[in-house]
Amino acid sequence: VAIGAPRLDRMGVTDEGGVHVLFGFGTGCTSATPTSIVLRPMDRTVLAGASVAGGVDLDGGGQPDLVVGAPRFVTTIGEVGRVYVLSGERILAQRAATADVTFATVAIAGTWFVDGGGAGERLGTSVAILADAGTAGADLVVASGLYANLGGTPNSGGARMFPVARTTGFGASFALVAGETTGAYPELGASLSVIGTGASARLAIGASWGSGEV
Repeated sequence: VAIGAPRLDRMGVTDEGGVHVLFGFGTGCTSATPTSIVLRPMDRTVLAGASVAGGVDLDGGGQPDLVVGAPRFVTTIGEVGRVYVLSGERILAQRAATADVTFATVAIAGTWFVDGGGAGERLGTSVAILADAGTAGADLVVASGLYANLGGTPNSGGARMFPVARTTGFGASFALVAGETTGAYPELGASLSVIGTGASARLAIGASWGSGEV
């Protein structure tokens, strides 16, 4: 079980965020006692763990991987947000760790994080996985940015889709949907929900302040 903790403060780092991972125990499990670790991005004030998705083996390692959003991540152009993919296989290998584990230690191979494309976008507000829904059955990661400008309207929100390959990680993104062109701050991408897999998969995108107009 992975539990996001976006306000986690560790070792003097304010609002770094992180993810608590709780491993199974008891009959049929490797351990007879509860075990947990903390995963940290090692970046300041990024709110890592604000969104978490999993349950799909993205890198072919044999374990379900973890997608983590950090919507307050800052680059030279401003607060763009960042999304990470962490390897379930590598996380499992750290189950006996007594100290916090960095995201880099358990990252998938290849490009393991992506950043938002514009200042204030906050990519990683919500994340989801579309299993087997891409070209030739590829898995796709969907990430929303609460104040993205994907369709020409500033701060309208939206979502991006990223293919994830087993050996090279994230591929180039494309805009999945942009926020409405009327109204102020509709916050499209406040939530994401996936139903189904493959060609029949459906994605619902929430807009906290949407007006119903486009």
